[in-house]
Amino acid sequence: MPLPYHLVVGYSRHPDQKVRTAGMDAAPRTILPKARSTRPRFNAPRNPPQHPANHVYGARRQRVLVAEDEERVLRFMALKLKASGYDVLMAKDGAEALEQVRAQPLDLIVLDLAMPRKDGFETLIELRSFSRLPVIVVTALETDESAVLDLGADDYLSKPFNPRELVDRIKALL
Repeated sequence: MPLPYHLVVGYSRHPDQKVRTAGMDAAPRTILPKARSTRPRFNAPRNPPQHPANHVYGARRQRVLVAEDEERVLRFMALKLKASGYDVLMAKDGAEALEQVRAQPLDLIVLDLAMPRKDGFETLIELRSFSRLPVIVVTALETDESAVLDLGADDYLSKPFNPRELVDRIKALL
């Protein structure tokens, strides 16, 4: 019966240290340290968030719904919000936005006023009939800011805007 490896070779803490094998006439050999795995030893997520200081492992990330009819602007806002550590859902009109609000838990809505099927005004009025989610209105329309805030919006940004300002306003509301 062969001897177990650890009895034959022994253990060495230093790679330059020599150990003898079981046979007395055998030449000493160097034991190399084990290669370390790059995988973490604890059960952390494989893809940690980009801003770990603002995130607790295992906690749900804050979800933001962006309702915008212009595809280019929608993708741009989603990209900036994802880079800031938010889960982003997208809707191309007011009706789709209301469906998503009813279907899943959200933390905030970024709403454009000029959209097809159901515009931002109608969407905001209907949303306020059943929900108190924070809403930031982002629009290129020249509307009275106080009128939009009176309808139930929590904040107002006019296009073009600095994406950092949008992220800062979202953080302030959440």
